[in-house]
Amino acid sequence: MTSDQVSELVRSVVAATLSATASDTKRILSTAEAAALASRSEDTIRDWIAQGRLRATRRGRTWAIRRDDLDVFLAGGKAVTAKTSKLLGSLGL
Repeated sequence: MTSDQVSELVRSVVAATLSATASDTKRILSTAEAAALASRSEDTIRDWIAQGRLRATRRGRTWAIRRDDLDVFLAGGKAVTAKTSKLLGSLGL
């Protein structure tokens, strides 16, 4: 392989990796998938949602959780619902 071919191969691998990483963080998870990633039960995930600690959207009878919201929450950040955020704001917190 020439150096140009190696460079092109490296560029394509890096681009594919970045693309996969970016799309993975925008992925929508079910409570079962979120539970598996968090090493917790589905009940715990639903409790976090009910408490307003983890942002999720109701889709019929199920919850949809954005992967990046779960990652922020698990890292100790505050991935709270808009309702909770508004309440905290009104309290000056």
